Amino acid sequence: MNTQLPCPFCSSKKGYVYTQSHYQCLECKRVVDDCCNGEVMNCHPEKDLEEDVLLNFNKNFENENLFLCQAKNEDFDELFSIASDKKIWEQHPENDRWKRDKFSSFFENGIANEFGMLKIYDKILNKIIGSTRFYSLDKIDNSIKIGFTFIVREYWGTTINYQVKDMMINYTFQFLDKIYFDIGVHNHRSRKAIEKIGAILFNDNVTGNVIYKLRKKDYVNNEIKK
Repeated sequence: MNTQLPCPFCSSKKGYVYTQSHYQCLECKRVVDDCCNGEVMNCHPEKDLEEDVLLNFNKNFENENLFLCQAKNEDFDELFSIASDKKIWEQHPENDRWKRDKFSSFFENGIANEFGMLKIYDKILNKIIGSTRFYSLDKIDNSIKIGFTFIVREYWGTTINYQVKDMMINYTFQFLDKIYFDIGVHNHRSRKAIEKIGAILFNDNVTGNVIYKLRKKDYVNNEIKK
C-alpha cells in the first residue's frame, strides 16, 4: 500500500506501522488493508516497535564460528590495527579510512549509533576480525539498514562475511520486511556479494554510494556454509 496517503478511516497523516502482517494506522489503530475492513487490532504499534525492535537490535549474535557483540571504547586499538590496512578501503568512497583520525570518526559514530557497533569475533582463533552495524530503522517502511562492515583481509574469499550477514538478516526478518545496504558505487566486491543473496539495486548513483534492497521473500542464503 502507499504509506504516504492519509488514513482512510480517520484521515490522520501520522503514518502506519506494519504489524502482524498488516498495515495499521498509528492514530486510530485500524487495519487499513482491504482484507480487514478497518478492524481495530489489540496492540500498541509504536510501543511494540520501540520495545521489541529498538531494544532487540542491540543484541548479540553467535554461531559456532563467530560472536557478534557490542563494541566498547576499549576495542578501538584492536579494531584500528585491522582497519589501518589500506587495501580494506580501496573500493570505498571514503578510501582513506585507514588513517587514524578518519577511523576514529568511523568508530565514534559506530559507538554513538542507536544500535551500537558490532565487533566480529573469531571464536576459533580468539580475536576480533572486523565490525558491522544496524542503523536507520524506518518504522513506516518497516525496514532497517545493515552496513559499515569491514573484515580483515585474510578472511576475504571465505564464508565469514556471509555468516555475519546471515545471522543479522535472519534475525531482522523476524520483525521487518526489508533491509537496505549502502555500498560504494565502485565497491564491486561488496556489490557482487550482496546481489548473490537476492538484493536488488534500489537507488543507483555515479559517485558515492548506491543502495540495495533485500526483501524477506527474496533472501537467498544458499544454506550458508558455516
